[in-house]
Amino acid sequence: MEFMNYDYLNLADAEISYGIDYWKDKQKNSNIHFITSNILNIETKKPLLDELYVIHQFKELKLGIIGTTDPSVVSTRYSAPSVGMIMQKPIDILSEIVAQLRPQVDLIILLAHSNYYDNKKIAKQIDGIDILISGHTSARFEASNEVNRTILLAPTGKQS
Repeated sequence: MEFMNYDYLNLADAEISYGIDYWKDKQKNSNIHFITSNILNIETKKPLLDELYVIHQFKELKLGIIGTTDPSVVSTRYSAPSVGMIMQKPIDILSEIVAQLRPQVDLIILLAHSNYYDNKKIAKQIDGIDILISGHTSARFEASNEVNRTILLAPTGKQS
């Protein structure tokens, strides 16, 4: 991950299987911010990695970065409770997080590990997300794909 020069990483289904201790240790020994806005520690009920979001200064812009993983994409072999985590549905928690973050930033970016239809639903129902970058879908969003003033993007895949 460091080799790729990532600044931020949203935990997804495969990463969840490693458990809390692995990611807390990884976070201490890395320059990468691991964002888990909807994954809680099963014991403390607090955010898994202590940050609901990150504010990043990029030149004159303040960017708010949120990361979510939809529980429906997590395989039973990566069961969140078995590795000490509770996963909330992104649609249930994003309005509150966006409301907290919006006054502090110029743009809000959501790193969403969800399927295409759930990403569109999030964009339709949650006001204030400027860019949604999908990490689980096999659909490729065109640059002009905009829903409720949210630009939807995905790194690879086929057009659905």
